[in-house]
Formats: sequence, structure tokens, C-alpha cells
Amino acid sequence: MIKNLIKSKLIKLTTASLITVLSLAIISCSADSDSTEKREIVFGGLNWNSALVQNGIARYIVEHGYGHKTSQIEGATVPLFQ
Repeated sequence: MIKNLIKSKLIKLTTASLITVLSLAIISCSADSDSTEKREIVFGGLNWNSALVQNGIARYIVEHGYGHKTSQIEGATVPLFQ
């Protein structure tokens, strides 16, 4: 009987937590959809080839998929992370 009660409370808590997290995710995703002004996104142009490829793909997706302007700052890895 006690095990069933604990199991029931655990299921209710898990369900409530899941609903809360999903609700917050939906609200946060739709919060910016009303604004008409889109800010520019700046990518750090790191000095290694794989990062340049990843930034190029990400910039293409952001510009053509989401309509944001992008730019890239050239530099070495350590100074750009600071």
C-alpha cells in the first residue's frame, strides 16, 4: 500500500514536471515571434578549418531559414572566447 502511494505520487510529480517544462519551452519559443526587428548575429571566425565550415553552415541556416543578418569576426580561438 505504501509502495503504491509513493509510486502514485512519483508519477504525478513526473507528469507535473513534464507539463511545466514543455509549457515553458513553448512559451519561450513563441515569445520572440511578435517582434518585427531582427538583430544581427555575430559569429566568431575561429582559425581552424572545421570551425569555419560549421560557422558557414550555421550562418546560411540563420540567414535563409530565420531571416537574421549575420556577420563574422575573424580571430584566434582563445581571444574570441573571452
